[in-house]
Amino acid sequence: IGEEAAPSNPKTTEEEHENQSKFWKVRDYINSNVTLKELKSSLELNGVRNTGGQDRLVNRVADGIVYGKATCATCPHQDLCQLKYIDGQYNCVAELQWGNCGYKGTAVVIHKWKRRSELFENHQFLSNWPEETLIRPLKKVEKPVIKEYKRDPKL
Repeated sequence: IGEEAAPSNPKTTEEEHENQSKFWKVRDYINSNVTLKELKSSLELNGVRNTGGQDRLVNRVADGIVYGKATCATCPHQDLCQLKYIDGQYNCVAELQWGNCGYKGTAVVIHKWKRRSELFENHQFLSNWPEETLIRPLKKVEKPVIKEYKRDPKL
């Protein structure tokens, strides 16, 4: 009781920490040096929602540059897909013709962030950033086990 379990794979934890450091480096640069117009044009080019406060836009662009744009198999077109990474899995919040997508899981396709926007033309730090995307830590998604209901034989 009271003992913390050691991480099962310390290398993964170190790699996750390093990836988070890279994300924050990009995010801090964008937050300090990039205009709202540049943020919105980069998001639009990559088919990512460009509404919300500046903090959300900065997070979306930094996330895209570092981790790429993830799409699910449920959405009919890549630009419609709006995945959020939450607690080791992706959740799609895209509004489709028949309602919300609702995809939850780890089986996604990662696309490189498109760099043909003024964001990369105007900022050498970002244009020099490596194009390869980093890998997120994903957890195994388990379906809930539903116990079989049995009727009382006396009724």
